[in-house]
Amino acid sequence: MNMAESDVLGFHDLPDYLYRFQPPIHTRGLSLDEMVAEYEKSIIQSFFLGGQIEKIRKK
Repeated sequence: MNMAESDVLGFHDLPDYLYRFQPPIHTRGLSLDEMVAEYEKSIIQSFFLGGQIEKIRKK
């Protein structure tokens, strides 16, 4: 049920606990490009360390 005064809901129509909550973002001072590079690096490392490369070589 919409209890707003208009047809569109805004932040002011939400309960306080919904729009005031902001989850913490831990960037360690890295830029977005650096965070993406770290993420890609971790995927590649887990691929090689997880033995996936050996499974591909055996095919």
